[in-house]
Amino acid sequence: MTYTLDIDPTVTAAIDRCCSLNIPFAALVAPGERHMTFFASLPDPDNPINKIDVETNPDWEGLAITNFDQFDPPYMVGIEASLSAREILDLPSSTKPFPEADLGPQEYSTPYPAYYVQVHEITTANKREGAKTVLSRVVAGHTSRPLSAIIQECFTTFPSTFRFVYFTQETGLWIGATPEVLLDYNYSTSELTTMSLAGTRPASDSGASWDEKNLVEHDVVTGHIMATLLRANLNPEVYDATPLRYGDVEHLCERIRAKGKVDVFNLIHNLAPTPAVNGFPYFNAQEQILAYELHERYCYGGTLAYKHGQEVNAYVNLRSALLAFEGQQDILYNIYCGGGIMPTSVAADEWREAAMKIGPLYQAFNRDNTFEHPSLKEISTGQFVSDK
Repeated sequence: MTYTLDIDPTVTAAIDRCCSLNIPFAALVAPGERHMTFFASLPDPDNPINKIDVETNPDWEGLAITNFDQFDPPYMVGIEASLSAREILDLPSSTKPFPEADLGPQEYSTPYPAYYVQVHEITTANKREGAKTVLSRVVAGHTSRPLSAIIQECFTTFPSTFRFVYFTQETGLWIGATPEVLLDYNYSTSELTTMSLAGTRPASDSGASWDEKNLVEHDVVTGHIMATLLRANLNPEVYDATPLRYGDVEHLCERIRAKGKVDVFNLIHNLAPTPAVNGFPYFNAQEQILAYELHERYCYGGTLAYKHGQEVNAYVNLRSALLAFEGQQDILYNIYCGGGIMPTSVAADEWREAAMKIGPLYQAFNRDNTFEHPSLKEISTGQFVSDK
C-alpha cells in the first residue's frame, strides 16, 4: 500500500513563518505515523538562549536537542510545545524577526583527496590500536526547491523513520529522517527500549552473511549500550539481530529492552554519542574526529528527545542536513554522512557507502533544482569539484 503523509496547510504556513521570523519550532513525524506534529516557542528577545533542564521541570514538553560534542558546559537546547501552528499564524503582522541562528552551513563539500588521506592515516593508526573511528563528510549545495517540497519528499520517502525539521538560534535549521532509536521511555510503566544499530551494506546483499568488519562494529555498539544500562541499575535483555532497511542500504539491528526508574535525560547524555557515530575507544575516536574532519558536526550525531505526556522518544540525529535561506527562497544546505573506519577500511568503499546513505535526501533537495549540482554517481565516485 502506498504511504501518504498528512501535512496540514496550516502547518506548512506556520513553518514558513517561523523560518522568516526566526522562531524556534519543530515539526515531527514518528515512525509509521501519517500525521505531523508541530509546535513552537517564542525566545526571550533580550536573551534568546533556549536552554532547558527537563528533570527539574517534569511538566515540560517539547523537543530537547544536543550537539554531537555536547555544548560547553553540557546542556540541552529546548523547543517547548507552547504554541500551535494556528497561534504562529495569528501573531501580529508587525512581529519583528528574532535573532538569527548562531551558525549555518558551509559553502564547500568535503573533497575526495582530503577524505582519502584522512582514511589512510586513520586506518594506519587504528591498525595499531584495534580501533574504530566514525569519519563524516559534508555534501554542500544550493537549491531553489521550496522547503515545503523538500519536507514532503523527505518525510514521505522514509515512513519507518523518525522525521524532523526544527530551528533554534543555537542549532540553526535542520531536516532529516533518522532510523536510529537512542531510547524510548515510559514514566508510567518504567519500560525502556533501545536498539544497537551498526553495520552497513547495500540492500541488494540482504540474506547473505555479514562480514567481520560489520559484526565487530555492531558488537561494540551493543556492548556500550549494555554497559551504560547496567550502570543505570537496569537489567537489559537483548533480542536477536535483524536487518533494518534504509533506502538502498541495510543495517544490522538488535532491539534491547529493560525496566526500571531512571533519570532519562541523564541516561541520554551517558549513551550518546554511541560508538556507532563516534567510534572506539571513545577518546581516541574523539581526538581523530577533531583532528581530521574539515567541518563542524553541530547536531549531526547528536540527539533529539521528544517528551510528550508520560513518554520520551529519543533518537540519534542521522541522515540529516543543516540549512540556511539565501534570500526569500534559495537554500544553502549541508548533508552529513559518515561511516566507521576500521583497520581494514578502504577509502573508496567508505566514500561510496556514505554516498548511498545520503542519496534519497540529496534527491529531495535537488529534484527540479535550477542550481547546477553533481549527480549521485559523481558524489559516489568523488569525481566532482567542490563549490569552493
